[in-house]
Amino acid sequence: MAEKPTKLRFRPHLYKNDSIFEFTTDTLIFTEIELAMGWHNHLEIIRILEGEGEFNISGRTQRVRAGSFVIINPNQIHSAYSNIGRPLKYQSLKFTYSYFDSNVEDPTFITYIKPLMDGKAFLPNTILNTFPIHSHIMNLFDELEDNIQKKLFGYELLNKVLLYKLLFLFHDNKFVYHRSAEYIDRKTSDEIVKNTINYIHDHFDEDFNLDLLSSSLDTSKPHMCRVFKRLTGQTITEYQNNHRIQRACELLIDTNTQIIKIAFDLGYHNVTYFNLRFKQRTLMTPKEYRQIYKRS
Repeated sequence: MAEKPTKLRFRPHLYKNDSIFEFTTDTLIFTEIELAMGWHNHLEIIRILEGEGEFNISGRTQRVRAGSFVIINPNQIHSAYSNIGRPLKYQSLKFTYSYFDSNVEDPTFITYIKPLMDGKAFLPNTILNTFPIHSHIMNLFDELEDNIQKKLFGYELLNKVLLYKLLFLFHDNKFVYHRSAEYIDRKTSDEIVKNTINYIHDHFDEDFNLDLLSSSLDTSKPHMCRVFKRLTGQTITEYQNNHRIQRACELLIDTNTQIIKIAFDLGYHNVTYFNLRFKQRTLMTPKEYRQIYKRS
């Protein structure tokens, strides 16, 4: 008997949401679109436990495998997917720097944490096994996991102690980088990309005009297209199609809506073209996808 495929568990990305503190373990199964392009207000540190895949962070591709650490700074645009047959099992530590905020003049907060909170400083996007800091962060993740699972008296206080220790490790190993005043004052390309993504999410079923979109963003169409490609690794049209296919996947496994209606509702005027685009992204037809992953 053939082995039953693992059901996909879509993870709507923490899109412009916040998280004071969260430590989770999850699995990313290959779809290439499961962890959609997005950003959030918290720092996220990810430890890869099993599998292989890629993260795209601010337009740079980071190959990951077991033992890798991925760091996503607040408001960095990013997405991820796993390789076929190599699901990414990972632990994710998320917290906001406001977790350490104080109502008093605290030199520790002002010197070491506030620059990170204000975006004047940032952490590297990867920690490789060869870095001296790697084993220390690995041990600290183990301590956090053990503390959260046991939930002994005062475990919340110990969580905060361990997070302070984590930030100390980055500072002590010179892994906190500071942005120049010129960079901070400059209108960043990130805002153009984020506003474009917001527009696509609000109008995913429409064929929009890039000239009008760039004009509404107070930039030129070539510049808008160039920075979008640089920071996401996709053209605007590719991103729109990928977002539509993600919506299609959700509808296929969560509803009984006819495939032809799903295609038209998502803005595809030709169901054959929809089927082609869908198979390019998921390696199966919409019908096959629904038969395998339909939720009961």
